[in-house]
Amino acid sequence: MENLVIQLRPYVDLVEPEYKRAGYGWKPEMDQDEAWLSGQGPWKAKATRVIDCDKAIVLNPDHEIVCVAEITGVQKIKDRNRILIHAEVQNDHEWVGKMMKVKNKSQNPITYVEDPIDNLLS
Repeated sequence: MENLVIQLRPYVDLVEPEYKRAGYGWKPEMDQDEAWLSGQGPWKAKATRVIDCDKAIVLNPDHEIVCVAEITGVQKIKDRNRILIHAEVQNDHEWVGKMMKVKNKSQNPITYVEDPIDNLLS
């Protein structure tokens, strides 16, 4: 099974009421639910590949896992050619707080990793 990894960048203010947020990215004071609001997108990604993933793992800019969520669906945003990921946050998941190194040569902050991911955690 694959997992989706989302690497958040530093926080940017941008009012987006349609996504129920006032910005996106990572701020140190965020809780897991707030991290997911930034992590859910909208992203350029293939909806079929994302829906086949088990979990979404959200990393802060320092590669620390700040949220783990179980993917429940995707929503295509046609006017932006992007998707919004729907998921249930797994509060206090055992991976939260661990460091995760993933190789991603793309500018897109999304990458995919296969289970098991234990060898990527520290």
